[in-house]
Amino acid sequence: MLVPAFSYVATADVVLALGARPVFVEIDESMTLDPVDLRRKLAEGTGTKPKAICVVHLFGVAADMDPILKVAREHEIPVIEDCAQSCGTMYRGQTVGRLGALGIFSFQLNKVITAGEGGAIVTDDAALYDRAVRLHDHGNHRGNEAAGSPCIGEGLRIGELNAAVLLAQLGRLDDILSRMRGAKRFLLERLVDIPGLQLTRVPDDEGDGGVSLTFLTESPERTLRVVEALNAEGIRVQRQYGGRLLYMQPAIRSVNLQPEPLCPRSADLVARCVFLGLTTTFTRRDLHDVVTAIRKVMRQA
Repeated sequence: MLVPAFSYVATADVVLALGARPVFVEIDESMTLDPVDLRRKLAEGTGTKPKAICVVHLFGVAADMDPILKVAREHEIPVIEDCAQSCGTMYRGQTVGRLGALGIFSFQLNKVITAGEGGAIVTDDAALYDRAVRLHDHGNHRGNEAAGSPCIGEGLRIGELNAAVLLAQLGRLDDILSRMRGAKRFLLERLVDIPGLQLTRVPDDEGDGGVSLTFLTESPERTLRVVEALNAEGIRVQRQYGGRLLYMQPAIRSVNLQPEPLCPRSADLVARCVFLGLTTTFTRRDLHDVVTAIRKVMRQA
C-alpha cells in the first residue's frame, strides 16, 4: 500500500499488521501526500502492484485530491481516505471521505468530534460496505445475511453510550467547525507578513477544517528554538509526532522495516514544521496572545 511518509503511526502499522508492506510517498508543503511523487513512485514501480493508496487529510487540511485521484485512475488503484483528523473538512465542495473508494473517521478523544473512542467508515461501494460490516461484527451482517460473503471478523462494535455521545457531538459539528475556522482565519490574517515564517499550503482554502495552524521556519534548528520559546510564552506548540517520519517511529522501526526509497523532502519539511492545535475554547484574547507571542518569538529566536 502507498502511504504518505508523514502521519500518525497507525497509517503504517495497520498495513504491517496485515502482513503487507507500506511504500512511503513524499509529502509536499501542505504536509499531505504529494501527487507528483505518487506518480513518480508508481512509474518507477513498487515490486507488485499496490493494493491501495492511502491519503491522509492531516491536521484538518484536505490533500490535493484531484491530481491524486487522476493518478489512481490511470493505474486502477483504489484510494482510501484517512479523515481521522478532518471530520467536516471539504475539498472542492465535497466532504472528505466521499472522494475515494472509502473514507475512514476517528472519534477518539482529541478528534474534531469525539465519543471517547470509536470510528466510522463511509463508502458507496456495496461490496466494501458489506466487508466492513462483517469485519467489525465477527463476520455477521445482521439484518442482511444474504448480502456479500461471510468472512472472519472481530468485535469492533461501538457501545450504545458512546454512540449516544457521538450523535450529540454530530449535531454540534457545524458549530464546532465554524468556530475553529473563524479562529484560524483570525490567526492567518495576522501572521502572513512575518519574516521567516512560511504558512503551510492548503490545497482548498475554503474547505479547511480549521483544526490547526502549521507553519515552517527556514531550518530545523530555528524550528526547535521557536517551539521552545513559544512554549515558554505559554503557547503550546510542538513538532508533531516528534518531528519524525512514519518509518522513523519506534513502532515501525521495531519490525526492522527497510523503507526504499527514503523521503528526504518530507524529512526536511517535518523538521521545520511548527504545529499549533486549535479548539473551540480559544477566546479572542487567546488568539491575540498567540499572534503576539509568535511575532515576538520570530523576531528573537
